[in-house]
Amino acid sequence: MKKVILVLTIIAAFQLTSCSKDNDETPVENSTRLTAASLTTLNNTNWTFNNYTKTPVDSAYEDSITLNFDSLNENFINFNGNNLLNRYFGKFKIDNSARLIIETDQLASTLIGGSDEENAIEHNFLTNLGTNATYFEIKNNELLIYLGDPENSDTNVMVFK
Repeated sequence: MKKVILVLTIIAAFQLTSCSKDNDETPVENSTRLTAASLTTLNNTNWTFNNYTKTPVDSAYEDSITLNFDSLNENFINFNGNNLLNRYFGKFKIDNSARLIIETDQLASTLIGGSDEENAIEHNFLTNLGTNATYFEIKNNELLIYLGDPENSDTNVMVFK
């Protein structure tokens, strides 16, 4: 029963957060902006999640989550990966202001439950990937996914190696 409640909570969170996106934001003019041309740099690449820059998870969980990109098709790229306990998959799309977004109705995950801590880390990771990701850049052989304005030093960043 706990697994069903967890799954329903995650689905509800994705639906609520996807409805609350502010489409009136002024896009940041920045060279790291995701464009159709830069999507090709992600095509057929595999990454391992290292940590967040501002809200790190316990180091025991570093390098346990993967993110793989494949199947580039116009302004979409499919992705998949292993979370701590579950596999997830979905599709990135570029919106009109060239901000990285995810089609939340395209994001899915298997439903294996774990400890409260593991479930919280998975939920946070998928929420950030699914609703908070705005820009990416590849720098020093790391994939950086910004969870907000990349010009703001307070922006949390997902770091992948």
